[in-house]
Amino acid sequence: ALDSPGAYALYARRMEQAQLPPHAYQLERALERALGGDELHVCFQPKISLRDGRLTGAEALLRWTREDGQAIGPDVFIPIAEQSNLIVPLTVWTLNTAMRACGELLDRDPGFSVAVNLS
Repeated sequence: ALDSPGAYALYARRMEQAQLPPHAYQLERALERALGGDELHVCFQPKISLRDGRLTGAEALLRWTREDGQAIGPDVFIPIAEQSNLIVPLTVWTLNTAMRACGELLDRDPGFSVAVNLS
């Protein structure tokens, strides 16, 4: 935290131009570390057929819970990733994770779909 003794923040003009929160640089560094750890996870929102109530697919939703238990919403971390070099590795990680998690369903039901929103 910036109010801790010895804490500091670096100024980056791109953060100002994007109107990101003042602590965006710290979150960017934390997100970079999260990519290498196990703070990121994918939740699946089911897609149900209104016609017959059958599960037809799922939407993969990227979520970030920091080691301290704090959940960082995608409305906060996605714009930070988009303004940095992290959006591509974050996208690749999300796609790989979603496909691995749904692989068995995709094998059993070729009509099953997995949606992933891309930036």
